[in-house]
Amino acid sequence: GVEPSTSLATVASSRGLEVHNVAFDSDLGAELLREHGHLDVVVSTFTLDQIDDPLSFLRGVANVLRPEVGLVVLEVHDIDVTYQTKEVALFDREHSIYPDRDSFGVLLRLAGLEIIETNFLPEALCRENSLLVVAKHAADLETFSTDTANVRDLSGHQEAFGNITAGIDNLTAFLNDCIDRGIRLAGYGAGFRGIMYCSLIPNASAFAYFVDGNPSLHGSRMPKSNISVFAPDQLQVDPVDYIVVFSHGYFKEIVSTCETLRYPKRALISLPEILTGDVHQVVGINAHDA
Repeated sequence: GVEPSTSLATVASSRGLEVHNVAFDSDLGAELLREHGHLDVVVSTFTLDQIDDPLSFLRGVANVLRPEVGLVVLEVHDIDVTYQTKEVALFDREHSIYPDRDSFGVLLRLAGLEIIETNFLPEALCRENSLLVVAKHAADLETFSTDTANVRDLSGHQEAFGNITAGIDNLTAFLNDCIDRGIRLAGYGAGFRGIMYCSLIPNASAFAYFVDGNPSLHGSRMPKSNISVFAPDQLQVDPVDYIVVFSHGYFKEIVSTCETLRYPKRALISLPEILTGDVHQVVGINAHDA
């Protein structure tokens, strides 16, 4: 395997895997081809959209794939789903591209590949905002049009991005309502999404505290909002009425954790439900005691 993160490469190596602790590109692809020959399948999840030169990456993949039968499985964040959920946090991450199905297809063709299937797994098995594709060597590159005007037209993206600000307004209004009615809230997920949203809204103080499963965050405070971060068992020590789940890609796992702490699923609200306006108001009950 190939893994640029030293810590993750160390974990993989400890499990008996051969790991190249570098970033994958066309040069490394050529080296791997010399050492191991062609590969039948290459898998990359939530990596391609965060590297500096995705085209070099894909050309390297195309080089190592076995001719005619080799497949590459790629998973990235889907910009269309990001727009639908009014999710602004991804735009503050180290992403180099924000593809949709069409623009991803163009990028793959430039690397000599073509999509044969998309989103072939049930949504329940995928992370949110997932665009999952299977591609192979392109059969006929001569028919590939270089006219990419449809993916270079940014008007639709500009309009959709403008609508994302409505998500921040919805979150602000939701929190104001909770403040006015004395409803106690906690946030779950003190990573980049929680930090970013609490930095963008004027009323982050609506959250009594945040909890997170990452021990390295316990006892810290979130930048700008200054909200304290605890382990999940703080929810038992200092009960709240509702929990807003910022790490919504792991909603099912978080529900399970909170149920062990006597919080039913109805006490948890996924952030996208608030951003899209699906949840405007909650009932003021102490879910911990319900």
